[in-house]
Amino acid sequence: MSSKIKVLQLQLRYNVNASDLAEQVIAGLPDETYEVTTVFLRGAPAPGEPESKAAHSVYFNCRQRDLKGIRRWLVIWKLYKLCKQYAFDVVIAHRFKPISMMMWIGRLLKEPVFIGIQHGIGDYDRILRRIEAGLLITPPLENGWSVRCCR
Repeated sequence: MSSKIKVLQLQLRYNVNASDLAEQVIAGLPDETYEVTTVFLRGAPAPGEPESKAAHSVYFNCRQRDLKGIRRWLVIWKLYKLCKQYAFDVVIAHRFKPISMMMWIGRLLKEPVFIGIQHGIGDYDRILRRIEAGLLITPPLENGWSVRCCR
């Protein structure tokens, strides 16, 4: 059993380069303390393309249509099973769809700390997204930490 803090970093699509925020997060987490697994919902590196610096990379290879409608729930189920299997301590989700998926999964997984990184402006302009976030974001914890959605 590893004594390292297990971090899941969830990204919408494969994009690995030195200026990528997710790669910068990995670089900022010392290997002796953290074990990072990056999950890419869409895409994978072609031969010769850079790979993530994470200790482990998982490629779901979803198509764009797999992340919409009823198919989206199959991806959420697959992601939930991965989270249960590896018992991550921290989950960092990048962009709206991964954040949304983890908000739903977070209702079932009580242990991990969830961090959502919003990269775009206007992602919560849609009323249904604001309603979803309002329903799924949890109130402050006993230690004063909370998840906040800012506009």
